[in-house]
Amino acid sequence: MDETNIIDTSNNFKTTLSDRLFSERRIERLNKFNDIARAVFVLLLVISSNFVTSTFNCDLLHQFYNNPYVTHAFVIAIIFFSINILGNPNKDETFNNVMYKSLYVYLVYLLLTKQSPGLFLISVILIVSIFLLTYYFNNKDEKNDLILDNTNYYLEIILFVVLLYGFYFSITKEYSQNKDNFNFFNYLFKIYKC
Repeated sequence: MDETNIIDTSNNFKTTLSDRLFSERRIERLNKFNDIARAVFVLLLVISSNFVTSTFNCDLLHQFYNNPYVTHAFVIAIIFFSINILGNPNKDETFNNVMYKSLYVYLVYLLLTKQSPGLFLISVILIVSIFLLTYYFNNKDEKNDLILDNTNYYLEIILFVVLLYGFYFSITKEYSQNKDNFNFFNYLFKIYKC
């Protein structure tokens, strides 16, 4: 056997192994964000179905409408159970992992709730795009599509830039209107009554 063939085969094996490891890491990252995107969608659907509140008794409704901490605790519970219900059934996830994802989704939710209507719409479009690209990527036969992965990665970065910009814009506006009695936690957990 020729020595150059052995070297070529060895290099080819290293390249194939490195491509496969890179591809597996990319798929793992995409799957993590896909879980988060699905949870955000469920959260938005739950909030959009607000018409069921008329089925709760008045004392409970009073707590929801007047105590922001109760409301936000329920939001976290909805996120946590949504991740459990919608998570990948083949994955054995630990409690800590699900809780970490829940808090991450809750942070995205808090940032979304502080956006102006235009930035909110842009953020939702970005989340939908990331979700659809991830779904397409995971259901594709050829998983080594670097362009698709890069597009998804940059959309994630753009999403977080939009969320942070919208939050900064919102908090500076609120601060300028209420300089004397501005409280960050009251702003963050504010219940809007329109």
